[in-house]
This record gives sequence, C-alpha cells and structure tokens, in this order.
Amino acid sequence: MTIEPLLQVDHLQMRFKNPKNRRNTVHAVDDVSFTVAPGEIVGVVGESGSGKSTIGRCILGLETPSDGDIHFDGSDLGAHSKLRNRRDLASRLQVVFQDPYSSLNPFRTIGQTLAEPLQALSRVSDAQADARVRDMLEAVGLPREAADRYPSQFSGGQRQRIGIARALIMEPKLVICDEAVSALDLSTQAQILNLLSKLAADRGLAYIFIAHDLDVVRYISDRTLVLYRGRVMEQGASADVYSRPLHPYTAALHAAAPVTDPVEQRARRTARAKIVRPAPEIGPTTGHAGCPFAARCAFAQEVCTTDRPADTPVGERSVACHMYNATSGHTRQGAGMSGVELAVT
Repeated sequence: MTIEPLLQVDHLQMRFKNPKNRRNTVHAVDDVSFTVAPGEIVGVVGESGSGKSTIGRCILGLETPSDGDIHFDGSDLGAHSKLRNRRDLASRLQVVFQDPYSSLNPFRTIGQTLAEPLQALSRVSDAQADARVRDMLEAVGLPREAADRYPSQFSGGQRQRIGIARALIMEPKLVICDEAVSALDLSTQAQILNLLSKLAADRGLAYIFIAHDLDVVRYISDRTLVLYRGRVMEQGASADVYSRPLHPYTAALHAAAPVTDPVEQRARRTARAKIVRPAPEIGPTTGHAGCPFAARCAFAQEVCTTDRPADTPVGERSVACHMYNATSGHTRQGAGMSGVELAVT
C-alpha cells in the first residue's frame, strides 16, 4: 500500500536580487523536489550557501517561494498558495533553531516560554499548561523544576533541549531541525542526536534535519538530499549516500570531513584532490544551464558546462550527473564511478 507523503515539495524555486548587482538574480533554491513520509527523517546536507536553510524557511512560511509547490498534511504552502493564516499549522509544523543562546527570551522563565504556544493556540487552563510544560521538560531529559528558571541558568546543550521541548509541546507531525547541533561540542551533539532519535521513535515524528556535516546527517536520517548551490546533486538512503556516493560533490564532502587518524586524514585529502580541482572564486549562482559543480569537478566535460544534468535513477537513488545520463552523450560512467569511489576507500 502506498503511503501518502506528509510533505511533498515539487520544483521549489527561491530567487533573490544579487545585493552586489541588482540586475542579477541569485538562485538560492533551484528546482528542488523531495518528499517526507510520516515518521521519516530526511537529512539535507551541503556547504554554506547551498540553500538548505532557505528550503526550511520556505516550508515554514518565513520566505515566500518564487515558484513551486509545497503540500504539507493537506495544506498548500507553495508559491501560489491562497493560505494566509498559518496559525493552524503551528500545532503540526515546528522548528528547532541553530543557536540555543539567542532563540530563548532571557527575560522569561522556561515555563513561560514553553507555555506560550499552548496558551495562544490551545484552549487549556494555566494549570494544564504548566503540567504539560513540566512533562515535556522531563521528556527531553531536564528536571521538572527547570520550568521556574531562566535561560541564563542553563548550558548550551540544556538550552537546546529546551528548544526541542518548545518545538514538541504542540505535538507536531513534522519538525525542521535547522543546524540544530552545529553550535554544540561533539559530546553534546551526540546526546542531542540520540534524544532527537528517541523522540522521533517514541512519538512518530518526522524530521527535516538540515546540516553541513555528512557524518551527523548519516547518523540520524533515513534518507539524505545532497545540495550544492541550490540544486539537489543526489538523494537516497543515507547509508548508501555515505558509503558509496554517486555524485563527485558528495564524495568530496565525505573526503573533506576531518578524522582523528592522521594517516586516514592524509588519504582523504589525496582522494579529495582527485575529485575537486582548484577553481576561481565563484559568486552566487544565477541559474546557469550546466551543472553548478562543473567548475570544480575533476570529471567535468563540455556537456557539464552547457547542459543541466537530469535526475537519473540509479537503483533506489537518483543523481544529477551526466556520468549517469545515457542520453547526454557522456560515456564516462564507468571511469567516473571508479574515480568517485576512491573518496571512500
């Protein structure tokens, strides 16, 4: 039986005027499509400026898309949506922000902060709201009496737990985690990731987990989208994307991740040098026709700079690369595959 997606994003576009040249348009998100099933964790990974957070902001309604369709739990949230009042979505769609320090009001107690959406969007008494707040704090691993304290009395990891509690107190179906662990140290990151995984399993939550670290995304997500300059380079099961990347950019991301073993670190640098070639400084993408990674890709040919690669199915995955597109005339699929796989040996 086919499961209806909880979220479906089709051909999402987000364009801005280039602040350095108002006659040019920056394509922050360029024809992105994906789905999120109920209870599924979808990772979105890419370097800074790839459009990850912009996608999240479009879904949340913090940005109005230039084009494309977004359907969430029966509601149309896309560029042509007639939906004006998103208050009814607040109980179904929530967000955990990156910075646990600036995302909490320092002049309100934790209890006041967590009770606010309950009081604004639900018909509950003050006593009922207080009980739910303390239950939620307990669920994220904090004492019930934390409700009476202020944000300054908590560490960064504890504040992020409070941010998670705030996102979950309305019992949403989908939570967007926008770089939710990037401001934390490694040991605290692991604790928060384990907490998010447990909460998802216990409550049937779906996440869009946005991060720049491929290792973090692999750890928590079921499926991964790899973004570069506003486009999806490849997507598929996280274990497959991590262990056998198809797109050269994914392999480069993997090879760029630091490891503690100096011998392995040198091997990764060598592998990355075989994938990514030096390129001049690249400005914001302006919707050029070819592959946005062509200027840096060691496997690029002329077709990569002139024709946009189609999303090509490869087993259970898809990849936007001419090495896998038989109709493009690019015949280097076999050589390209062996070259990319060098990055993860």
